Amino acid sequence: MTNYKISSLSFTFIFICIINAMLPGTLIPYMLVTAKTSVFISMLIGFLLGLLIIFLFFKIFDFLPEYSLFKKIDYVFPKFISKIIVSIILIFIFIFAVFVFWRYSTFISLEFLAETPNSLITLILILPVIYSTMYDIDTLARLSTFCVFVGAFLFFNNALSLFRQIDFSNLLPLLNNDFIHISKSSVMFSMLCVVPILSLLVIPKDKIVDKEKVKKSILIGYIINTICVSIIFLCIIGVLGIDVSTLFTFPSYEVLKTINMFSFLDNIENINILIWVLFMTLSLQYNLQTIKTGLYEIFNVKTKKKQYIIMGIIISLLISVIIYLIPYENYINKYKNIYAYSPFILLVLSVIIVSFVYICGKIKMKTKKSK
Repeated sequence: MTNYKISSLSFTFIFICIINAMLPGTLIPYMLVTAKTSVFISMLIGFLLGLLIIFLFFKIFDFLPEYSLFKKIDYVFPKFISKIIVSIILIFIFIFAVFVFWRYSTFISLEFLAETPNSLITLILILPVIYSTMYDIDTLARLSTFCVFVGAFLFFNNALSLFRQIDFSNLLPLLNNDFIHISKSSVMFSMLCVVPILSLLVIPKDKIVDKEKVKKSILIGYIINTICVSIIFLCIIGVLGIDVSTLFTFPSYEVLKTINMFSFLDNIENINILIWVLFMTLSLQYNLQTIKTGLYEIFNVKTKKKQYIIMGIIISLLISVIIYLIPYENYINKYKNIYAYSPFILLVLSVIIVSFVYICGKIKMKTKKSK
């Protein structure tokens, strides 16, 4: 569990995968509805807000670099309080995993397997996730590398194919919404597309072989990812138009249906959407791996038998929740965008908790030095 080593590049690839997991079914539809063609202004503001969160991550990452987030909490607080805080964080991670898996399952259900029972869809999708929990984070790092390279190939292929269809008049006016809606969209971008980086605090800085390159690698990855997301919005609005884009639950999938690479290839979008399937799968795997790490480090669940039993219970609970939620997809989408607001609140609370841990830790360190 603790003997792995990863590179700064693999660390950044994990970051890219987990921040894009909420993109197709949550962030993109929300920002299109809220900001409309002002989405590019919202992204610019959200990008700057995201930098603040990343710098907060760097501060906490540098604090006690030999420890994971859970070990840092255990160092800063008494045992009883640390277990309460870690329990809250693990619950938050589980709920976040529920949202990722829910959007993932509903996408597969709505677009591909409408006649298939929800329980069967969920069980099929969870199988690779269950398998991955048997390994450590270094295995997920290698998987993330594969996902990013495949995703990059598909992304550039999609972008080049769609650019020819863009009607740039669909992007105007660039400012067609009020300040409140643009602000809401900006904050949502910074939360859903950046805050998941805090889960990487579970990986101690000292576990990265070239840790001096981490900050530069993360910043470059964040900038490139933001540019790619901007291109996605450009293609969606430019090809479909803003009014049509807001009608779809998964507009990033619908725009891919317009790609016609070869006359003998039908439904090419089903290949291209693999980029999102990979990211959502790896994000879910990482969430469960994080829960497993917390159980190992703080609650002393160190034997394989106990780990398998507890993770089996958690995965069973996850499956049950998703099977229950899938039939309510249309209702939840219509009810004030709860699919976006719920993870947003969750991530805001996560920022508050992690910041609190960091501040308390710095106070404790200064107190020790003064003595």
